[in-house]
Order: sequence, then structure tokens, then C-alpha cells
Amino acid sequence: MKINTFINVMIGIVILQLFYSCGIDDSKVESLRWKYGGGHHIGDMVSFNGYYEIENDTIYKDKVPVGVKVSAIKRLDNSQVLIIKAITKDEAGTYHAK
Repeated sequence: MKINTFINVMIGIVILQLFYSCGIDDSKVESLRWKYGGGHHIGDMVSFNGYYEIENDTIYKDKVPVGVKVSAIKRLDNSQVLIIKAITKDEAGTYHAK
């Protein structure tokens, strides 16, 4: 019984670690360049260096809101993906870190 409990706890820790390591913090999102992958399009390349800005979860292009950051994830193959959502319609888009 104790071995099963130990194994379950270890599996839980590993799963939590995977979820924790798959997220990208906001400062990392802002420091990367993002290439359009599909869906909602706000530009071919997005870089938060002044022309594009992100405040809270809203993405601005030349001070005009163009999307909302849904999530930023790091996949198991170490690729990084930014998922955005359109403000005026129900459409999502993906961008890949370059």
C-alpha cells in the first residue's frame, strides 16, 4: 500500500513539473520575435519592441488593440507557441517563436 502511494505521489510531481515547465512568462513573450503560424493574423512577424505592445493580455499594434494573448506555451520539443484571440470575432491564431 505504501509503495502504491509513493508511486502515485511521484507521478503527480512529474505531471505538475511538466505543466509548470510548459508555460512561458510574460517577460519572455515580450523578448521573443513571433512568426505567424495560422488563424487570426495581426502581422507576419510580431515583436514587442514599440510598434507592437502587450499590456495585461491585450496586444496593441501602433496603439490600436488587435488581439488578446490567450496563452504562451513551450512544447516538449522546446518550440514556443503564442496563442492569440481576435478582439472583434471568435477566431484564434498561432505564432511561433523565432
